[in-house]
Amino acid sequence: ILFVHIFLLAIPGNITVGLVILWNLRFLSPSDIYLFHLIIADLLMALTLPFFSTSLILGWVFGDAMCKLISVVKEANFYTSILFLVCISVDRYMVIVRAMEARKVQRFMCTWVVCVVVWIVGILLSLPALYNNAHYVKGNDLQICAESYESDIADEWRIANRLMRHLLGFLLPLCIMLTCYGLTVARLLRTRGFQRQRAMKVIAAVMVAFLLCWMPFNLATMVDTLLRAKLMENGCQAQHAVSLAMFVTQSLALLHCCVNPLLYAFVGEKFRKRFFQMIQKTRPIERSTPSRSTSYNDFHSFIPCSNSLDDINSIGVVISYIVVSFFGLTGNTLVMFVVCTMKSHRRPTDIYLMHLAIADLLFSLTLPIWAMYIKESNWVFGTFMCKLVSGVQEMAVYSGVFLLACISIDRYMAIVKATQFFSKQHNLVKIVCGFVWLGATLLSIPIMVQREAIEINGYNMQHCYENITENTEDWRLGLRVVRHVVGFFLPLMVMTVCYSCTIGTLSKARNSQKHKAMRVILCVVLAFVICWLPNNVAELIDTLMRAGLIKDTCKSRDALNLTMYITQVLAFMHCAINPILYAFVGKKFR
Repeated sequence: ILFVHIFLLAIPGNITVGLVILWNLRFLSPSDIYLFHLIIADLLMALTLPFFSTSLILGWVFGDAMCKLISVVKEANFYTSILFLVCISVDRYMVIVRAMEARKVQRFMCTWVVCVVVWIVGILLSLPALYNNAHYVKGNDLQICAESYESDIADEWRIANRLMRHLLGFLLPLCIMLTCYGLTVARLLRTRGFQRQRAMKVIAAVMVAFLLCWMPFNLATMVDTLLRAKLMENGCQAQHAVSLAMFVTQSLALLHCCVNPLLYAFVGEKFRKRFFQMIQKTRPIERSTPSRSTSYNDFHSFIPCSNSLDDINSIGVVISYIVVSFFGLTGNTLVMFVVCTMKSHRRPTDIYLMHLAIADLLFSLTLPIWAMYIKESNWVFGTFMCKLVSGVQEMAVYSGVFLLACISIDRYMAIVKATQFFSKQHNLVKIVCGFVWLGATLLSIPIMVQREAIEINGYNMQHCYENITENTEDWRLGLRVVRHVVGFFLPLMVMTVCYSCTIGTLSKARNSQKHKAMRVILCVVLAFVICWLPNNVAELIDTLMRAGLIKDTCKSRDALNLTMYITQVLAFMHCAINPILYAFVGKKFR
């Protein structure tokens, strides 16, 4: 649980810092460059945590190759994150203590060279982790991912590796940081600037956080090293106590990847100022421009309204897309991986889940492109990518909704009809999935055909938009109706009927699992309705406006466009929620 919490804290914090740095590329300092690479290292470190949290419960179930890969990634980013902290301390020393020398040096060129060297050194120092593999240990039925040396030299290798980690991964960086920050504080004490106390507080916070997070783990590891080297009396009780201490202090050390964004970014006044500028001064999403996001908000009215949607700005949508994309990619990749390992116990629902994860994964992959589109207010990827990305997203949404309906039918057949016909017909389920993808592809063709990178008159920019004349407004309305009926209301009716019958049967059953199954079904339906109903209602109102059935004014159009952008983000969240609802909630899947 602690690993999962660290993961959930580290990812948003580091992504936010990274976005602020990228948003201010023209004003980057060397410390910002080091901080950006530190963010990458902490993100990669955080991405390994779900694997290790799973291994604590189920053992290492990801195979030997993943054991080596995850171990190398974790070790490399352990070294690189600490080395980048050292680089930041040296840069602060150069700027404050050696200001004249720092001006003469080509700092930006040196900074990028140093970053490359740090990554190379981190990767080289992580190579001993290739000795890690998935294996069983005596007295444990679960596999572990750990070092596996030859028995006669195991302790020697382990001790040598530990000494290298102590020296290069903690003691030497600590000495450099103490020296640089000590000299920096000494210089600050001789100045009379009002920023002096704030700078000293930041330095003190940085050092205290580093020591609190990493010192206990290194002390515990050092004691374990001395026990293995037989320099301390070794016994079962001592070994057990040290192992427990290493596990607890390791969790404390991993917290540092959550603390880094706060210390090096949000504590700094310059960063906070940039962050709020990014939030407040980013260009608002204007009502008069065509859609810059997806096919769901696919065309705006060109009524000459001069006001823009001041209630929402592009950065909010961009951050939402990036966060949804990240969690969608992570969750659905894990679902695909787990289902692929279920070779002998795979049910029809698992096959549908696999295809649903693929659909949500494809959908998540398109979001960073739309985020870039919104940020730049300009489609820079050309007509081919406009067609491809729009078509893939449209296909992914249709296939995802159809597969949710298939899962509801499968649950109905298994519980209400109590038949095992479908469970023995995996080929039939695969054929159904094939028809789902075929139908979704056919329904996405109109968008792929009509979408182009169009330069709008009066705007020095391109937009990914349907190239349709005003005479074909009926075609657009028809496409909207198909999307509402086939892409939402019909699947919703199927899910409602199937799950209602399923709940009716479960309520009559006397089973301890009854209440849990009913709660899962309720969560599934509620999530689908909460995520997709607001967006479909907003688009239905927009469709009625375009058909002339509702009066269209500037005020109502602005309010509707704002609603469509907000409900669109809510709808996209469903691709990140699906893995939790359909997979991780299930005991078998966990």
